[in-house]
Amino acid sequence: MLEGIGGRIRTCGVPMCATRRLTMMAETGVRRGAAAAALLAIGLIVSGCASGGASGAVASPSASEGSATTGSVTTDAGALRTRFDALATELGVPGAAMLVRTPQGEVTATYGVTQLHGSTPVSLDDHFRIGSNTKTMTGTVILQLVQEGRIALADKVAKYRPDVPNGGSITIEQLLTMRSGLANYTTTLELNRALDTQPQRAWNPEELVAMGLAEPPTFAPGEGWNYSNTNTVLLGLIAEQLEHKPLAQIFRERLFEPLGLRETSYPDIADASLPEPYSHGYMYSTNVDTMESSALPPDQLAQAKAGTLLPSDTT
Repeated sequence: MLEGIGGRIRTCGVPMCATRRLTMMAETGVRRGAAAAALLAIGLIVSGCASGGASGAVASPSASEGSATTGSVTTDAGALRTRFDALATELGVPGAAMLVRTPQGEVTATYGVTQLHGSTPVSLDDHFRIGSNTKTMTGTVILQLVQEGRIALADKVAKYRPDVPNGGSITIEQLLTMRSGLANYTTTLELNRALDTQPQRAWNPEELVAMGLAEPPTFAPGEGWNYSNTNTVLLGLIAEQLEHKPLAQIFRERLFEPLGLRETSYPDIADASLPEPYSHGYMYSTNVDTMESSALPPDQLAQAKAGTLLPSDTT
């Protein structure tokens, strides 16, 4: 749950994430790595239970039945499930789940098992971490506060965080749209080394912000675009500052309870557990390796497919 204020929510639903190195962002020791190589889920809550290699994959499991509602646009549920099944097999993942939601209805499917070499089938009820999709929730809270007149999109960040470089020029809107120029703490060597050597360490959001702010800005405010988790962590801290309560409580009161998300939670920083039932996530190689490339080198890829290179469980 390393993205602290940016992405550590756990939920129950339908994940689908297949990756090259990392299948799931477990973010309080963000064993990050690769972004999803293929993402078939459409909706608010998405993450993965997939493995980056073929070992342990279930041979040709069938995708579960789902539903699609007819309307002005036809959803070819059968074709979606066939492609989902083929993609999961191709990527060699132990298990995955899919949700495709459109105005005409939704299609769901599951594949494989919840754990490498396991036998428990993936279920649509499995809990999983939604990782950076939490950013949409942090952004929603900020926009609610804007609507309430508590903060303005044009406000300068220095009004709330005088320690931010260029904070007198960076706006709240630029934090939301990744146009602040603030460096991304998750790409620092310091953090990635720590994730490899201390995978269970709990990170305080202020520690993460400090890493990002210590790096040179990538561009002047508003002059470019760069995906930076530092932006979202700052927004979460600002929300806490305005509300005088922890972000977990803010999310619960403003989002989870009003929307009836009874199986969704924002855990304590030191809590890396997932409620039962849940699916596992896996990672090949190290976090430092992923800084150079998110793809496995050909020799390691061959070993993974042969089952001689096994991933680590990053659940």
